[in-house]
This record gives sequence, C-alpha cells and structure tokens, in this order.
Amino acid sequence: MNLLAATPSSDGMIAGAATGFRPLDWAVVVLFLLWMLWIGYRSGRRNRTAEDYVLGGRTMNPVMVGISLFATLLSTLSYLSYPGEMVKYGPVVFIGLAAFPVAYYIVSRLMIPRYMKMNVTSAYEILEIKLGRGVRSLATVFFLSLRFLWMATIIYATVDVALIPVFGLDPGWVPPVSVVLVVITVIYTTMGGLKAVVTTDVIQTVVMFAGVLLTIGIIGWKVGSFGAFFEPQLFEHWPPVDWGFDMSKRMTVGNILLMTLVWQVCTAGSDQMAIQRYLSTPDVATAKRSYRISLVTSCTIQLLLAVVGLVVMTYFLRYPQMLAPGTSVVGDADTLFPRFILIGLPAGITGLI
Repeated sequence: MNLLAATPSSDGMIAGAATGFRPLDWAVVVLFLLWMLWIGYRSGRRNRTAEDYVLGGRTMNPVMVGISLFATLLSTLSYLSYPGEMVKYGPVVFIGLAAFPVAYYIVSRLMIPRYMKMNVTSAYEILEIKLGRGVRSLATVFFLSLRFLWMATIIYATVDVALIPVFGLDPGWVPPVSVVLVVITVIYTTMGGLKAVVTTDVIQTVVMFAGVLLTIGIIGWKVGSFGAFFEPQLFEHWPPVDWGFDMSKRMTVGNILLMTLVWQVCTAGSDQMAIQRYLSTPDVATAKRSYRISLVTSCTIQLLLAVVGLVVMTYFLRYPQMLAPGTSVVGDADTLFPRFILIGLPAGITGLI
C-alpha cells in the first residue's frame, strides 16, 4: 500500500494498513542479519595483515570512522529511551550538548595528538609503555569485563523492552533471542575486523536516522497541524528547570553538563573503542576530524530524538487508544517510540528499524 496515498482514520492509524510485526518485517530482519554477516566475510577477505584487521591499515575514512565512533558510544537503549526522557522531563535532558565543544577541545587538543604520535595499535600498548606490562594486562581485564557486562545488559534490556514486545513473543524468548544476536555480531565482527565494524556501524546509523525521520514525518502528517505539538497542556507535567548542581537530583542543568563532559572525555579520550578508531586514520588531523564528526552526528540524532519525544507524546495523547494495554503516556514514556515503530511504520520499515 502507498503510505502517502492513505488517509488517517479516526483512531490515528492509516486506513487499511496492517499493524504489528508482519511477515515482510521478519523477512527484512533475516535479510539484514545475513547482510551483516556478508559484510564481515567480505571485509575479512580483504584483510592482508594484522594491522589491516585491527586498524583497517591505518587508512580508514574519517567520516566513516566518526560515524562508527558515534554508533559505538550510543547504545540501542539510549536511542529508544531518549524520546521517553523528553516526554518525562522536557528539553533539559539535552542541555548536555552544550558540553560538546569543551569535550572536543580537551580530547582533540590534549589527547588525540599524543596517541597518534606514539604509533601504537591499542590503548593497552600506551599503558605498557608508560606503566609496564602488568598494568597493561590488568587494564585489559578491566576493559573486557566492563564491556562484557555493559553489552550483555544493553542487549538483554533491548530485547526485553523493545524486540520481544514488537515481535509479540513470550518473555521466555528473551535469553535465546539475545544469544542469537550476540552470536551473529561476534561472527561478523570477528571475520571482518575493524573494517566490518565500521561499515556495519555506518549502515546501522543510517537506519537509526531513517527511523527518526520517518517517525517525525508520519506523525506530523497524521496530526496535520504544526501547532498541535506546542499546545501548553502537553508540557504541564514537566518539572521546573533546576539550574544548579545537586547530587540528590537526577535532572539539573549543572548535573547534566558535568556528566556529559566527564562521559565524553573519559570515553572519547581513553576508551579502547575510541582510541582504536583514531589510530585507524592516517594522521592527527583526520583523527580529530573523526571525533568532530562523531560529536556532530551525536548532537544531530539527540536533537532529532527530542523532536521524536515531542511528536510521539502528542500522537499518543491525541490517540490514547493506540497505547499498549495498561500503559500511559508519561508513566510508560520509554515505550512510546518502540510502540510507534510497531504500529505506525509501513511493513518492512518496522522490521528494518
């Protein structure tokens, strides 16, 4: 069915459109996973040396590396939950973007040039040079343990919160679905090395942006009025803005700015996943450019996700019958974006996102 030729029905859905996870969506999911495996296989065939495998031969495109760095540092949970944060707390959540220029200055001026001049292949080599092999080994254990627990939590929570409800499966399927996703990811990244990781990150970033833009466009078309997104009653539940530092509160401007700055400097300036990407570029200038592109991409997606939060809030307040049974707009804000992906996007697109 041509989505643009359809008309909104009284319940907010596209007249005549099926909802839920459809056979075409399943086909898209399977084909997409096979595509990732094929990219891993093809990238692996092109690797000739260990440096090709680990660092892409140090000739990686800074634009792709920057997008890959963005995708690495943005979890699936963040992508799905940022609109919910906008629904519950308002735009104060995104004030942290103001810390990006300071983070860029610190990382690009004080850290990246030093890493690039050392001609190493990983962050662990830097530790060995400065502090010895024992510290390098300990840091490796800490990093792998942290990433193992972090990724396990993200994958499990994403499957439990988003995928299983979208698929309409019993919650007992959460562990096996998580294992399947882990195995597929491990296979294509192991086969292809950094080139496969960067390429698949870029593809997945394009899909993320597509989901955001389609959601904004379709809801805007369904609602039919720009002013509907700025009606005062939509924002009555937002708490007042607290401009100070208060460790007992979650959402203050000072807390958010400090947290964002520390997070960016720590992850982009010392995390192996970031340093590996800088080292995969030819020189200091391209490494800096890759980090700058990462920040620009992150800023853009976060602003768009804020808009998504605004539009899905408007949509589900206008059409409360489209909410999942037993849920509410504010109380279950984190589920609104996944819910719209399921019921509001065309067949095939839902599976892709």
